[in-house]
Amino acid sequence: MQIANLDLYFVDFEYLTQFNVKMAARTTFSRSFMTDTTQAMILNESAVKMFGYRSPKDAVGRDFDAFDIGKGGAGDLLAKVTIVLPDDKDPALDELMRKWRDANPYDPRKDMG
Repeated sequence: MQIANLDLYFVDFEYLTQFNVKMAARTTFSRSFMTDTTQAMILNESAVKMFGYRSPKDAVGRDFDAFDIGKGGAGDLLAKVTIVLPDDKDPALDELMRKWRDANPYDPRKDMG
């Protein structure tokens, strides 16, 4: 089994369409499947290669043990790869995020005195 330390982010169903995110491969990601709220996994092409899949399409639909805490028992989070994103940055999304960061600066030390 391949073990990796991946960043984990949670998104809602509108995230991909709202930002017009391009996908390399996909199955469903829908409210129609309640398991998609807790068990759908989105990876990028680099992660797909790192885990040994030949292509994004090979990874889609595969089961994935996201948190192998309980060694097959309590604490595990079993997920299914539903979407693979390309590694290439999307210039339009990148520009949108840059503008948002400029308009909404965040300084965690601001209120520390």
